[in-house]
Amino acid sequence: MSAEQDIVKTSINAYRSALERAGYETSIDNDFFAWRDFVASTREVVPNWTFNPNRFCNISRDGLFVSVFSKGIRVAVAACRVFWTDDFAGMVEQGGLWWPRLPASSKPTDVHPATRALNLRGVITHGGGGMILPDYRGRGLPNFLVRWAQLEGFLRWDPDWDTGVLRQDPPAGCRLAAKYGYPIEVPMVVGHSTVRNGPARLNLVLIDRRRILNRAQNDATMLIDGHRESLGNLARRLADGTKQAEIAAEKSVVIEADALINRRSG
Repeated sequence: MSAEQDIVKTSINAYRSALERAGYETSIDNDFFAWRDFVASTREVVPNWTFNPNRFCNISRDGLFVSVFSKGIRVAVAACRVFWTDDFAGMVEQGGLWWPRLPASSKPTDVHPATRALNLRGVITHGGGGMILPDYRGRGLPNFLVRWAQLEGFLRWDPDWDTGVLRQDPPAGCRLAAKYGYPIEVPMVVGHSTVRNGPARLNLVLIDRRRILNRAQNDATMLIDGHRESLGNLARRLADGTKQAEIAAEKSVVIEADALINRRSG
């Protein structure tokens, strides 16, 4: 096992141990029909097309999801999948985040210049597909599940970047990028969206390989040292740790982008 894998596995164990100390059971799976049925059972949203097996027939190969159970009942999920691309912004423009192939009748997505400027390419994992049953919200579960799913994806696909998508109008006072462990946030779609077949305002959140490893190491140390603390307090500390990384990340991300995504050919 490499030093990087050791860091990631230690952090995964720390996330799962914190959840299990709080009384939850945990699992990892690739049966996306089970994921789809759980998300649909809430009747709140259409299961995210990026992970939906009705649209992506290879999602069980290209994706995974993690779950939390309470007394044997699944109460929360978060997913991660992989894309191999030479042009992430072009893939978004052509609807590749949401369709295996853009329908002939669809208009391309309006991709913001800030996302194009990153010139993202290579092996890119993408997080999303989260859902928590109403009675279990407000307990900090997403802070753990999104990071855990991301690191499972790191072990499986060895990515250059991990990404996610957020609305540009989150609830007031929420720092969702930090909550989910992403130190970088830029506009991605301002205008027409293929998936919505109409206007949308979406942000891209992302973290590069080096910062994934640094955050994993820091998270593991904090969770192990804080093993007597409540899950809610640990969740807040996870988000606070990401907030501290935001300023430096935002200043350097564009400068570093080409060097990071070219590491495989260096």
